[in-house]
Amino acid sequence: MERVAARLDCRRRFISIPFGLAHTLGQVFEILPVAPLTVAQVDLLRDDNVQGLDMPGFRELGVEARRLADAIAELAPDR
Repeated sequence: MERVAARLDCRRRFISIPFGLAHTLGQVFEILPVAPLTVAQVDLLRDDNVQGLDMPGFRELGVEARRLADAIAELAPDR
Protein backbone atom coordinates (compact mmCIF):
# COMPACT_ATOMS: atom_id res chain seq x y z
CA MET A 1 0.00 0.00 0.00
CA GLU A 2 2.86 2.34 0.76
CA ARG A 3 4.24 1.76 -2.74
CA VAL A 4 0.95 2.80 -4.33
CA ALA A 5 0.89 6.00 -2.28
CA ALA A 6 4.50 6.75 -3.16
CA ARG A 7 3.82 6.14 -6.85
CA LEU A 8 0.87 8.55 -6.69
CA ASP A 9 3.01 11.04 -4.76
CA CYS A 10 0.65 10.86 -1.77
CA ARG A 11 2.01 11.45 1.67
CA ARG A 12 -0.31 9.42 3.83
CA ARG A 13 0.43 7.56 6.98
CA PHE A 14 -0.85 4.00 7.19
CA ILE A 15 -1.57 2.36 10.51
CA SER A 16 -2.66 -1.19 11.17
CA ILE A 17 -5.65 -1.60 13.49
CA PRO A 18 -7.56 -4.73 14.55
CA PHE A 19 -10.80 -5.45 12.70
CA GLY A 20 -12.83 -5.17 15.90
CA LEU A 21 -11.65 -1.61 16.43
CA ALA A 22 -12.08 -0.79 12.72
CA HIS A 23 -15.67 -2.06 12.85
CA THR A 24 -16.42 0.15 15.87
CA LEU A 25 -14.78 3.16 14.19
CA GLY A 26 -16.83 2.47 11.06
CA GLN A 27 -20.03 2.55 13.11
CA VAL A 28 -19.06 5.86 14.68
CA PHE A 29 -17.87 7.41 11.41
CA GLU A 30 -21.10 6.47 9.60
CA ILE A 31 -22.78 9.26 11.57
CA LEU A 32 -20.68 11.82 9.68
CA PRO A 33 -21.89 13.29 6.36
CA VAL A 34 -18.77 11.96 4.60
CA ALA A 35 -17.50 8.90 6.45
CA PRO A 36 -13.76 8.21 6.13
CA LEU A 37 -14.49 4.57 6.99
CA THR A 38 -17.71 2.53 6.98
CA VAL A 39 -18.68 -0.85 8.39
CA ALA A 40 -19.21 -2.11 4.82
CA GLN A 41 -15.63 -1.17 3.92
CA VAL A 42 -14.30 -3.01 6.97
CA ASP A 43 -16.35 -6.08 5.98
CA LEU A 44 -14.86 -5.96 2.46
CA LEU A 45 -11.33 -5.72 3.86
CA ARG A 46 -11.86 -8.61 6.28
CA ASP A 47 -12.30 -11.27 3.59
CA ASP A 48 -10.01 -12.08 0.70
CA ASN A 49 -11.69 -10.99 -2.52
CA VAL A 50 -8.94 -11.92 -4.99
CA GLN A 51 -9.45 -14.83 -7.34
CA GLY A 52 -7.28 -17.82 -6.50
CA LEU A 53 -5.04 -19.44 -9.09
CA ASP A 54 -7.16 -22.60 -8.98
CA MET A 55 -10.31 -20.75 -10.10
CA PRO A 56 -11.47 -20.79 -13.74
CA GLY A 57 -10.89 -17.68 -15.82
CA PHE A 58 -13.06 -15.92 -18.39
CA ARG A 59 -12.14 -18.35 -21.17
CA GLU A 60 -13.11 -21.41 -19.11
CA LEU A 61 -16.40 -19.74 -18.15
CA GLY A 62 -17.22 -18.91 -21.77
CA VAL A 63 -17.00 -15.13 -21.29
CA GLU A 64 -15.87 -13.23 -24.37
CA ALA A 65 -14.74 -9.61 -24.51
CA ARG A 66 -16.87 -7.25 -26.58
CA ARG A 67 -17.27 -3.57 -27.17
CA LEU A 68 -19.37 -1.66 -24.63
CA ALA A 69 -21.32 0.06 -27.42
CA ASP A 70 -22.32 -3.34 -28.83
CA ALA A 71 -23.46 -4.60 -25.43
CA ILE A 72 -25.56 -1.46 -24.86
CA ALA A 73 -27.09 -1.71 -28.33
CA GLU A 74 -28.05 -5.29 -27.57
CA LEU A 75 -29.92 -4.18 -24.43
CA ALA A 76 -31.68 -1.22 -26.09
CA PRO A 77 -35.17 -1.83 -27.45
CA ASP A 78 -35.47 -2.10 -31.23
CA ARG A 79 -36.48 1.14 -32.89
